[in-house]
Amino acid sequence: MKVLVTGGAGFVGSHTVDILLQHGHEVTVLDSFEPQVHGTVSAVPPHLAHYIAHGDIQFVQGNVENRELLKRLLEHCEAVIHLAAALGTAQSAHEPHMYCLANALGTATLMDVLLKEKTQVRKLVVASSASIYGEGCGWNPVRKVKVSPVRWAVDMQQGQWEPRDPEDGTIVEPRPITEDYPLKPTSVYALTKYFTEQVALLSGHKQEIGVICLRYTNIYGPRQSLSNPYTGPLAIFCSRFKSGKPPLVFEDGKQSRDFIHVKDVARANLLSIESSLMGAHVMNIGTGKATSLLEIIALLQEKMQVDIQPTIIQKARIGDIRHSFLDTKRAETLLGFKAQIPVHEGILDTIHALDGAYIEDKVDVALQELAQYHLITDTAGERV
Repeated sequence: MKVLVTGGAGFVGSHTVDILLQHGHEVTVLDSFEPQVHGTVSAVPPHLAHYIAHGDIQFVQGNVENRELLKRLLEHCEAVIHLAAALGTAQSAHEPHMYCLANALGTATLMDVLLKEKTQVRKLVVASSASIYGEGCGWNPVRKVKVSPVRWAVDMQQGQWEPRDPEDGTIVEPRPITEDYPLKPTSVYALTKYFTEQVALLSGHKQEIGVICLRYTNIYGPRQSLSNPYTGPLAIFCSRFKSGKPPLVFEDGKQSRDFIHVKDVARANLLSIESSLMGAHVMNIGTGKATSLLEIIALLQEKMQVDIQPTIIQKARIGDIRHSFLDTKRAETLLGFKAQIPVHEGILDTIHALDGAYIEDKVDVALQELAQYHLITDTAGERV
């Protein structure tokens, strides 16, 4: 199958290219080489340079918002894996134009070409995000019901970070989130991801193609940017430890995420384009297990053999959520996908990838940006 991978030089994209080639697909990569992700020197990453040198892939540098470029690239493609996006919930609060341009307009341009131009595309896989669920699913132990929880300002002012049932104020217990759960984006990034999947699903209904939107959780692994202060927390913590600095942890560090290895995500992308599914589908891609940030830090301390303790700053970032982990039964049923790499194992090759990697610690710069735009709340209830 001839596959176009947008964002194919990036973290998830490059691993997706690996597995596509391993399974005999013809791959075209489109990537803009965003400096925040790839650094200021826009050189083709070594893993892709090898493929280009051997004629294994076609590589094109450009933006997914470029309609004429997309039209040309899609003329002979049979499938598209759309990964190109601006990432990061915190940064999106003060860079809404950039996120809407890259995520919303980029996807809208792709769908416009697929709708109006003659292509051979019959399968489209779109990267969505679990961030669109907001605070996710909670269990009220008093009322014995599942609820869509909220976090109240008065609680945050007092350093009480756990979400509550909006009906009776009971602190809820986190539960895995299913695909039919109410969507409540709490950041500009999440909002653009919501638009991304919805425009793909709605437009896909008008075409004879299969559209699969995959709601990824927190992805980690080799090739994740170690200099982007808005990348995933695991990579940021690795960078801080490698730089000899303590990881900075918002709130109390007990917030939890569903951490999935990038190779599992790449396999989900492969299974999606190879599936016989037609029509429009949404699926969660995660492990179904929650791990707190403090647990991740403890694992890194052990595996990296470092004695540096994290700095718990007892402040919240505007737009952050408390807990998120996914119910993955639908992907298991429809795709035969189940995550295979537990975080205590997957973390090892993430650490090994640090050897010889270029790391520029920009966490302090990111904190200054968040403070400048009043996107950090302290326990006195003030935005700083």
